[in-house]
Amino acid sequence: MIKLKKTKKDTKFTPKDDAIAKVVQEKAKVKETETEQAKDALPEKAPSSDEKKNFRGRMTIEFNRHTVPYFIAIITFAIVLYWALSHTKSLNIALSWIYNLFSPVIVGACIAFVLNVPMNGLEKIWKMIFAKKGGKMAEKLRRPICLVMSILLVLGVIFAAVFMVIPEFASSLKSLINSIPRFAANLEGWWDNILDFADEYGAILPDFKVDTDKIMNMALSLFNSLFGKGNSLFNQTISFTGTILSGVASFFVSFIFAIYLLAGKEKLAANSKRLLYAYVSEKHADRIVELSSMTNKTFFSFVTGQLTEALILGFLCFIGMQIFSFPYPIVVSVLVGITALIPLFGAFIGTAIGAFLIVLSSPIKAFWFVVFIIILQQVEGNLIYPRVVGKSVGLPGIWVLISVTVFGSAFGVLAMLVSVPLCAVAYSVLRTSVSNRLEKRKVGKEKFCPFKEREKNE
Repeated sequence: MIKLKKTKKDTKFTPKDDAIAKVVQEKAKVKETETEQAKDALPEKAPSSDEKKNFRGRMTIEFNRHTVPYFIAIITFAIVLYWALSHTKSLNIALSWIYNLFSPVIVGACIAFVLNVPMNGLEKIWKMIFAKKGGKMAEKLRRPICLVMSILLVLGVIFAAVFMVIPEFASSLKSLINSIPRFAANLEGWWDNILDFADEYGAILPDFKVDTDKIMNMALSLFNSLFGKGNSLFNQTISFTGTILSGVASFFVSFIFAIYLLAGKEKLAANSKRLLYAYVSEKHADRIVELSSMTNKTFFSFVTGQLTEALILGFLCFIGMQIFSFPYPIVVSVLVGITALIPLFGAFIGTAIGAFLIVLSSPIKAFWFVVFIIILQQVEGNLIYPRVVGKSVGLPGIWVLISVTVFGSAFGVLAMLVSVPLCAVAYSVLRTSVSNRLEKRKVGKEKFCPFKEREKNE
């Protein structure tokens, strides 16, 4: 019999052979991991010249469909920036033209934002009252009634402040003019006493005489130009009828635009989001919506906090003036409260006007009023304002002071009004970015916590 040899194709593997093969593969994997760990443990060698060339080649940015738009954007931005820096006058003209074109819309948005503060509060009260009993009719009437009430409330506060301050200011100015001769006589008597005292010690001082007639004529002409009937400032402004009418028309358009914004703000927000998600990627659209929501909440909190701070300052000023028996407590307190809407420094404007009103009845009381307001302003600026407004916008007190000071000195009074919420938004974005980067790097809080807290943890 001839025995045939088995070929490789005829070989059959048993389950025992499969188990042996698996063990061999596992051992090979273990050896590979050990060799990789050994390579990682070895010190890194300095790259050779060829490796450096290859590394530089890998770091070069390639031109493709993903990178070309970024290059175009950077080049366009550089060209626009160069043109703007070399043509500042043309840029100012263009910006002023754009602002004049869109000023009714901008002013209307600002009016809507201010009216939205009391309207939200009124709508919450409306829901609490008519949540169960009102039904659909109460829900339909909620927005128009609350909007009208908020408009009447804001206009009432403005007109009450104006009609309370202006007549009092006019009467105080008139009494100042009438008391000029008495002030002049007292001043001359005081100077005569100084001359007599100087003569006793052989000192020679010049004579001092006050021309009351000249001062009276100047004061009366000033009063007539401001509040007189014949040649008043109001009558002079009538000649500028075109300017006044255009301003009134622009304000009316802005006011109507604000009403439309508030009446359908939810629908407007939904349409804006729809447009955003249609033309922007979902990731970037989510980020824009998040940033817009945070900005809206920050500005809303700032407006409410600023109004609260102005009410607190005006109330404290009224209490202090009542305690120290200063004249015109209501008028001066209203002025101080209104001017306090300018962050940190606005109360000094009200102080100057209030001191001018008080000096008519008693110069000594005017001096002590200024001292009182300076102390109150220091307390308000360093304790009340950073805590009330700073907490409402999520900005620490030190950054509130820095933002108001820097923006005010760089861009003026109007920039001071928006400096705090803008810095609050930037601070929140930066804080979120820093927290995310620290989490990715797995940096513990003990690395940057204060020294006292570190000692407690230890």
